[in-house]
Amino acid sequence: MTAMPIYYINLASAPGRRAEMERQFAALGLVAERVEAVTPADISAEDIAAYCNPDRYRWLAPTELACSLSHIKVWREIVASGARHGVVFEDDAILSNMLPDFLSTLEQSSLEAGLIKVEVCPDRIRAEAEPRVVIGRIGLRRIFGFSGGTAAYVISSAVIDRIIDRPELRDTPLDRALFDTFERLSPGFLQLDPGLAIQADQLPELGGKLETSAIKTDLKRRFDARHVSPLRHRLNTVRRWSEQAIGAGLRKTYLDATGIKKRKVAFLP
Repeated sequence: MTAMPIYYINLASAPGRRAEMERQFAALGLVAERVEAVTPADISAEDIAAYCNPDRYRWLAPTELACSLSHIKVWREIVASGARHGVVFEDDAILSNMLPDFLSTLEQSSLEAGLIKVEVCPDRIRAEAEPRVVIGRIGLRRIFGFSGGTAAYVISSAVIDRIIDRPELRDTPLDRALFDTFERLSPGFLQLDPGLAIQADQLPELGGKLETSAIKTDLKRRFDARHVSPLRHRLNTVRRWSEQAIGAGLRKTYLDATGIKKRKVAFLP
């Protein structure tokens, strides 16, 4: 069996983030391959026109699309490696000391992982009361709804093959596409509980130590695009909010009736 490869996404313009990820991997005895992140300048004019047009019902800011394309770039590396699964990190992930043992046990198991979210989301999320699988001290719970973030996850080559060419990866924020079980694309996923990674900005003691994410600094432009066909943009916004509100209300009613409650997933340092 081919060893499970580990990758992390990093911009050349963020050497501090690269150094911190390399430090963590070395301390944990993990070998990871750096993948140069895609930037908006790397995206073709055709893709910008197709997926970054605020007149469309679904669209992304160029930096959001670049983020998605960075992950797709890594997925192609996983498939090319011949491995059953690969591990993907963004360069602001803080890693648990328990991560190497978990990955080693997962690799030796017969579990067909599909998609496993390793990082914790700051919000409470709806999860089954009992884990589907337990690996060592870590439970893997099925999630119903949205768990934000794409800083750390395990993905199988089988899932990659199924979704890599789908347009939803390019017109929906990546965490929504992957980790919202009610979105069009989501293949479903299991959440580690407790989680073994967390984004640095969720740990106050690390605040300000890493370069600011270009994606976060660009997101305001996503909501300042009303100068482009204002009426259409507003109608699309109302349509999205209405669909989300109605869908969320119906799902909440169903999930409450089935006893699936929200829970906070802790980070295990």
